[in-house]
Amino acid sequence: MGGRVGSPTDSQRKFVERYLAHGNARRAAREAGYPERRGAAMLTTRVVGDMVRSAQQKAAQRSTMNRDEALDRASDIARKGQDKDAINALKLLAALCGWEAAKKHELSGPNGQPIAITQATRADAVAALRLELQRNPKLRDELLLPEETK
Repeated sequence: MGGRVGSPTDSQRKFVERYLAHGNARRAAREAGYPERRGAAMLTTRVVGDMVRSAQQKAAQRSTMNRDEALDRASDIARKGQDKDAINALKLLAALCGWEAAKKHELSGPNGQPIAITQATRADAVAALRLELQRNPKLRDELLLPEETK
């Protein structure tokens, strides 16, 4: 192949360009003037491999938004946006910056009354267990209790 190591040929550049366009090495080889069967081998050469990795890294960097960019964009939308957009941007800013207060969850009984707490006696617990065993006979095996005599 022509060209020094580290200096891609026009055909290699064309291969990389076509490969990045559609991701098919055989097709890229054909479109760059190589036999299709060389497509996979082209990707393993140092020059072509480096060009592909470099282009993919640049594309990833362009498509990834960092936190500061997100804050800047959300701030612009919050300042200039319509009501719904501004509210959503402010919610995003709040989440990214940790402005949100801790969420409070309150549990209550019927009609908002406090939950009643009562101390169960041993007799209550035994009665509840017997009732549950009547409803679910398989539970006896799970608890490894001996059969009750009738």
